[in-house]
Amino acid sequence: MIQASEIPIATSEVGTENLTNTTGSTAPTVLQLPQLSVMAIARTIAHTVPEDEILGHLLVLRGQYIFVSKAQDGVEYKPISPEAVAAAFSTPAIDSGWLSNHTVRWGKSKNGEWILLYLPPQKYNILLQNVNNQSLQLAVPLPALLFVGIGRTYYIWAMKGSSFDPAGNLYAAPLPNVMGEGSICFGNNLVPQCSSQNITEIWDLFWSSPFNSDAVSHKSTQFPEDIRNQLMLLHDKKAKRYPASDLVLHPSWNKKTPNDIIQSLL
Repeated sequence: MIQASEIPIATSEVGTENLTNTTGSTAPTVLQLPQLSVMAIARTIAHTVPEDEILGHLLVLRGQYIFVSKAQDGVEYKPISPEAVAAAFSTPAIDSGWLSNHTVRWGKSKNGEWILLYLPPQKYNILLQNVNNQSLQLAVPLPALLFVGIGRTYYIWAMKGSSFDPAGNLYAAPLPNVMGEGSICFGNNLVPQCSSQNITEIWDLFWSSPFNSDAVSHKSTQFPEDIRNQLMLLHDKKAKRYPASDLVLHPSWNKKTPNDIIQSLL
């Protein structure tokens, strides 16, 4: 480690006879900070690292590289081609593959691949279990939906309007089986790791699974205790659109918009 005493600090004294002001005080000495030298820092580190912490080094020759490393019986020498060295120090190419029509953003983070789908308002056919545990086939209009996958966790939120707005407010998806933070409960279904290649399959799995009595509250202003009542009403009325006034803002202090979701993923 470079000690503070090893870094020279150059100062230039300003002549007081030339810079004395009308009050008789003198200007302060100007401190000239040195420019940091990456080469000097690297040299200092190389000379101070303990021998037992050096695992190997690279010899650079004309048109050839040799990697020298420790082995159980001494030292091992391995020739490395220039192409291999270039590949090791270059950024690998990343190809997402063909993306879904509804994909608005895709990326990778320390938690794995992530992807956002935006679906405009439309009707969905769902299988709903009512309070009597009877299965009902419903056709219901739903607002725009934001579907997010990362790793093996998937989220869904509602949005107002019919076009994607990264700064638009997120609302609780008006559906059962969606937890308070927006995560989806798939029940006994084993969901695969999120990827751009299978996100559509996960979306289809979500809609093919029956919606039951789990997480039914705080999804509707008209029916705050049970969103299923709103869904059955819309089906019976043959409604063409979901009432925007019925949506409940997503209760999160740091994930209020799609932009916030991206920040949390990155």
